Amino acid sequence: MHRSRNCLLLLFLLLPATPFAASPVQERADRFLKLANAGYQALYRVNSEAQWLAATDVTAAHDAAAETAGKAYAAFNGNAALITKRAIY
Repeated sequence: MHRSRNCLLLLFLLLPATPFAASPVQERADRFLKLANAGYQALYRVNSEAQWLAATDVTAAHDAAAETAGKAYAAFNGNAALITKRAIY
């Protein structure tokens, strides 16, 4: 019993560490997610910082920046093309 387990462990260790090639659909999905996540994270950060400034240093300029950042963030998340792509993958 121990011998077969040791053989399996040795076989596992000798297998190449590189993953199998992804399908073209998976590659497109990965590219889409990478791009969508980068856009989302950037807009999330800008919006969060603008909201924080508007809440902690109340000025007309900070209020306007928070409103603009909020609209951009909402437009990105509500983008019909982005939502359609999400549904495909």
